Amino acid sequence: MMAAARARPANARVGLFAASLESYVKFTDDDSFNPRDRLMHENLAAALGTLPSHTKTVVWTANVHASRIPHDGAKPAASYFDSADRKSIKSIGIVAASGAYGRQGRKPTPLQPASPGSLEGMAPAADGAESNYLSARQLPAYNKLPSRLLGYGGYRSGEWSQLFDGVIILKRERPPDFVRPPKPRA
Repeated sequence: MMAAARARPANARVGLFAASLESYVKFTDDDSFNPRDRLMHENLAAALGTLPSHTKTVVWTANVHASRIPHDGAKPAASYFDSADRKSIKSIGIVAASGAYGRQGRKPTPLQPASPGSLEGMAPAADGAESNYLSARQLPAYNKLPSRLLGYGGYRSGEWSQLFDGVIILKRERPPDFVRPPKPRA
């Protein structure tokens, strides 16, 4: 996919983005995750295809979109990359042991402190540190532990080393601090 995107001239890439937008507009409320994530992948692959080869890129997204393999009927954006791309792509999950999270226009939602037997509770940040990183080598030891890696709505167990290449555990998450309304500047 990425090699094909690199070979396209600029006007063909614009057509790809236009087709993607048209598909996005046709989503329904009851079946939007998988088509949305497929389009996220296509858009990312097309955008990466415009960059010089060996360009390093960080894509910041929710863990449910970054997981490497399908889970619970969902096919995340990162799972669409083929095995050739997988060698150069790493999916890092991020989860917090405490704090609050939020979205623009909404009040922050407090997080209950991590359960002692959870991934977040079993691998806390060292004294004085704000985070802990579990590498691909360390992560299998935490498989099957409940975690909020796939959403703060509740704990669930999973093969975390299959879903992610590493996990960052924040000691405390802080909601965004919005400094201006989300509208274009003139």
